[in-house]
Amino acid sequence: MGSLVAFEMAKQFNEEGDTTGLLAMFDTHLPEMEKNTEVPMLVRFAASISRQMGIDTRTLGQRFLQLGADEQWNLVLQTLIHEGAVAPNTARAQMTTMVEVFTQNSAAFENYFMEKSPQRVVLFRASEVENHRDLANEWSKWAGGGVDFLLVSGNHYTMIRQPHVSAIAGPLKGYLVAVENRGNTAKAGLVTQ
Repeated sequence: MGSLVAFEMAKQFNEEGDTTGLLAMFDTHLPEMEKNTEVPMLVRFAASISRQMGIDTRTLGQRFLQLGADEQWNLVLQTLIHEGAVAPNTARAQMTTMVEVFTQNSAAFENYFMEKSPQRVVLFRASEVENHRDLANEWSKWAGGGVDFLLVSGNHYTMIRQPHVSAIAGPLKGYLVAVENRGNTAKAGLVTQ
């Protein structure tokens, strides 16, 4: 969600005559054009985190939908623990917060109207998903300045933790130095997910 806010801010800065020197995004998905308001929020959350963690939902999906709400919650919780997205001793509280944030973000996504921007985007993409380049191709439709695509080890959650985050630091520093060397007084926006 933060990246979409930054994208919109960069677009509005551009419309006002300012520029954004760097817009770096980390595994940021675009809002879905078709709204899934009929699908329960926990199911939407589970599908989203599965996609972000590179988990194939085709086989798991049918089994998941046959479970009761408490069983679904526990399956998602155990998956988050297993994938290292939450700490075992605080997993329930962390997942509760994640679902609450996801619910709020979903409402914002459903009301957001995406418009093309002349902004260039630097997209750091988690490697533990299928079809790595698909996300860059989606963003290229909206980022008129193009998309620099960099693949980072890990999934959506682990890519911004050690040891994977070290692979982001070098290229990110390079982009920041390039902005500085241009003498750019533009705004620089760095955001996560």
